[in-house]
Amino acid sequence: MKTIHTLSTERLTQRAPQAGDFPVSAAFFASERSIHEGGPLGRATAWKQFASAVGQWELKGYGARSIEDRTTGTYPGETGILHHGHPAPEVRQ
Repeated sequence: MKTIHTLSTERLTQRAPQAGDFPVSAAFFASERSIHEGGPLGRATAWKQFASAVGQWELKGYGARSIEDRTTGTYPGETGILHHGHPAPEVRQ
């Protein structure tokens, strides 16, 4: 498995995705807010999207990075470079 380095600022930490991040990701993809990212999606399809973004690290050497609020420990979302079959990688925030 490729190493996903942790980056921290005063307020946030970017880290490797964890299975515990999925419920927040699934809720986002179930909502209308996800329309610009192919949503809304059912839970099974959201899991495939989440797992694909994580697996991209091993296949491509880059991928999604989870964001964690350092004060609350909550996971508000992700950022990263994704390549889900598009012609070129794209930055996601």
